[in-house]
Amino acid sequence: MHFPKFSVFNTRDILILIDPISVKKCSSPPPISFGSYYPMEISGEHEFNTSVNYTCNFGYYKFSGDGVRTCNDSKQWTGATPVCKSKNS
Repeated sequence: MHFPKFSVFNTRDILILIDPISVKKCSSPPPISFGSYYPMEISGEHEFNTSVNYTCNFGYYKFSGDGVRTCNDSKQWTGATPVCKSKNS
């Protein structure tokens, strides 16, 4: 018989049970050319409601998309993936 593992937290008179299997996670957000995002998770998964910040490399600027994207409850990233363009174009 298999029983799920639960984390138990007792904060004074409140008992909280968290089922780790039900925690919603997004896969890594898409990478961008001429830029990066942070924080990067070693596991490759980001928990619900966490955000990543995209930045363009030196000499590039954010042409379109969103600089901050958040893992939503549908396990998708909000907004649009940024596009970096050369400042010399």
